[in-house]
Amino acid sequence: MENRTTRFRKIPLKNLIDVLISLYHGGADYVDIMGEQGETQDEIGFAVKEEYMAPEDEMEYDDEENIEESFDEKNLTDLI
Repeated sequence: MENRTTRFRKIPLKNLIDVLISLYHGGADYVDIMGEQGETQDEIGFAVKEEYMAPEDEMEYDDEENIEESFDEKNLTDLI
């Protein structure tokens, strides 16, 4: 079996970390990462299946932060 590596270039860390933290706080334990390679910069996006979500009683909440964000195409495109 051939070992294939996919590399995404020039992904802004602040946006990436913000999105991942928001997904985690929203209850996601896992994500699928997909992307498109561009000429000068790549784009990535995330999919969270229902089975990837933590059970309600196991979710961790941050009392200081109540994150309520919608991750539509624009939010994910902002990662570029």
